[in-house]
Amino acid sequence: MLLCVKGKPQAVGKGLLESLHTEVYSVGKAVFKIKKWNQCNSEKAVAHNQHLKKLASEFSFMPDYYGTVISAVKRGKGLVLVIANFHQYVEPLSFRSLSEVQGVLTIISEAQSKGYFMDLKPSNFGKADGRIVYLDEYGIGKTLLPPDVMENLERLRQKLLALQDWVPKGKPNRR
Repeated sequence: MLLCVKGKPQAVGKGLLESLHTEVYSVGKAVFKIKKWNQCNSEKAVAHNQHLKKLASEFSFMPDYYGTVISAVKRGKGLVLVIANFHQYVEPLSFRSLSEVQGVLTIISEAQSKGYFMDLKPSNFGKADGRIVYLDEYGIGKTLLPPDVMENLERLRQKLLALQDWVPKGKPNRR
């Protein structure tokens, strides 16, 4: 668990809602998100903080953002440095009313009017203090595919290139 947090944080979004990029925990009326990046340094943390501040200033539909820290988590027998950000706790959206659907459509319209595309999975939307919010801070960007998906595709490309270098050169095995 994040060593800079007191209390007993509860995992959020396990099972079908589990994120590929983030571990999310609630503590009191806040959540913290631990990024599943393989690297943790001050430049990455500063860039992450600036990204979240930009989203909060540019869009009305983001949950309240409290800040970013570099801390440590226990992994196995050791400690690993991580970047974590803190936000307002948001209940998942049930999509059981027209007002919730209208709220989501309003968010999509606001983002598109500013030239942004969004990852529109239902789990990326929630409700806090009576307002509909968007939860995936790396699921919104200027490209058709969200930044987190683009990052995954780049990692896959790098792995395939590494695999290509590993395969012995020569005649292909044909049957």
